[in-house]
Amino acid sequence: MYNINETINVDDFSYIIRYSKAEDFEQVFEIWFENQAYSTNRVELKNKELLKQILEYQFLNQDNNFKFWIAEYNNIIIGYQSSNRTESNPVIMNEHAESSTYVSKNYYGKNIGYNLMKKCLEDLIETEITLFYGKILSTNIGMIKIVEKLGWIKIGETPQSNKIPIFPKCLIYVYNVNEKL
Repeated sequence: MYNINETINVDDFSYIIRYSKAEDFEQVFEIWFENQAYSTNRVELKNKELLKQILEYQFLNQDNNFKFWIAEYNNIIIGYQSSNRTESNPVIMNEHAESSTYVSKNYYGKNIGYNLMKKCLEDLIETEITLFYGKILSTNIGMIKIVEKLGWIKIGETPQSNKIPIFPKCLIYVYNVNEKL
């Protein structure tokens, strides 16, 4: 994995986007955790430590295909974007990935999610990933606007689950990664 350190300037707000480091995990987890009410419609999450271990496993097992991009402002992580494994079939397990984008609530509305995802999509050209998927709650208008602006294609939707815990209706998008020129 090569290194990036890109400065983003939006109006009078400036932050950097970079690849994650091991010491970033605690802040990444807190951003992920605070956003679950919004991204999964779950107000209360059980087994916080188990959830933390699962996310930490993904975080610590990054490679060229599956990694975390970090948005940082004054040495504080304010958001992240990741590409996550979705397949267990060894033939295609490095070719398909799922997007995960989270921004600290204190920094909503500053184009951080957009810029993280844009950088991720640029970097995917250098990976084996061919298709990049995203599930977005149908009520998450901000993220829907971001993916459509960046060229994602809506391919369907999931129904609300019948079984408790209820998972709300989601729109499914895919980004077809360009070939390296």
